[in-house]
Amino acid sequence: MHCGEAIGDEDTSSNYIVDVIFEDCLCYFTRGRQVRSRRSRGFITFRDFKIDHTYNSAQVTWGGALFTDVIGLELEKFDVVGPVQPASVYQNDALGLGIYGTTNGRASIWLTRVLIDNTREPGLVIDNVFNVFSDFLCIFQNLGQPLSISNSSDLKFANTQIRGARGLTGAPDNNGIPIVNSARAQFTNTVSDYNLGHGVSL
Repeated sequence: MHCGEAIGDEDTSSNYIVDVIFEDCLCYFTRGRQVRSRRSRGFITFRDFKIDHTYNSAQVTWGGALFTDVIGLELEKFDVVGPVQPASVYQNDALGLGIYGTTNGRASIWLTRVLIDNTREPGLVIDNVFNVFSDFLCIFQNLGQPLSISNSSDLKFANTQIRGARGLTGAPDNNGIPIVNSARAQFTNTVSDYNLGHGVSL
């Protein structure tokens, strides 16, 4: 509660996070991005983890969770929820959830029952990773692109529901699921609606 950052790691090049589980956590009255992982060489698991910005009365200008140089990541029942504001304003750095691998794209990612709702930037960005398995991913009413995938391969998404920002003040002309420079992607049982651009863009 009232954390600028709830969970973070050292900003050095010599230390790596290996095999950690975070379970049954609630971040609220947030004062900044709550999770920041800069490098991992084992598996990081977040289970029943909630980042809830809705307690904040002022505009939330920061994101939820950011993972970079990630090797193994599992998010199970993971929520990033922002406040619904009458006059929504796009905010740089207010990314709901970002997962970035290294330039050669090595990683293994599991997303199970992930919810990202009402953020001021894109909902979920996946970049430079392969081996992504997602089941029951829901992304609703984000001012940025709901789900952005780039430079990635070997992706399997099942039961994905994307709802754009149509009807919100300040909603940009975004595509629901833009997929760029990626290969071997499979989507089953996918809904992408209320986007001002394409539902899916290849």
